Amino acid sequence: MRSLRQLREKGADSFFEPRPTRKGGPLFTLEVLQQAQEYLDQGMTPNEAAKELGIRADTFRKAISDGRLKKSLPHQ
Repeated sequence: MRSLRQLREKGADSFFEPRPTRKGGPLFTLEVLQQAQEYLDQGMTPNEAAKELGIRADTFRKAISDGRLKKSLPHQ
């Protein structure tokens, strides 16, 4: 039913158009990565640092998990 509606409304070529994707650029530029690492080195939690930089905590967590950021060890 959806395909038939798409065919009627947009034509056969609409089945071969590229699908829309996310249009935003990378959130972690070199400057932002450096600032984020400084915050972590100062002892901020990842959530605090993400909030300070205006970045979602999930994005920040992914940067730590894939090695772009190093989580600092707690001071003893």
